[in-house]
Amino acid sequence: MGPRYTTALSAADKGRLHLIHQDSRRFDPAAHGLDGTVDLVFVDGGHDTETVTIDTANARRMIGDSGVIVWHDFNSGIHGDVTSFVGELARHELIVCIQHTMLALLLVGRAGRDFLDAGA
Repeated sequence: MGPRYTTALSAADKGRLHLIHQDSRRFDPAAHGLDGTVDLVFVDGGHDTETVTIDTANARRMIGDSGVIVWHDFNSGIHGDVTSFVGELARHELIVCIQHTMLALLLVGRAGRDFLDAGA
């Protein structure tokens, strides 16, 4: 459904988006030239631990030194593996949960430092 949400974007913004239809468990960011080139990755694929783990590892490769990884279905009440995975990650990483949503964010590198500085 991705293309449906991009219809109102400018041509310049559309040119910055890459919609890839592929099983994320077999996805190789390098094969698409995406290692370290992405600012934001939205993870909403399979909801089992294996798939969330693989999607997150791929997102980290794509983000590189700074950016944001967003997981959907965090604290959804349905997809417990997503919530458990992100909760465990939060023990060692800066995770921000957006109240009254099912979104959790990992702020990587400079993005995380900028967020913390903004709250100071």
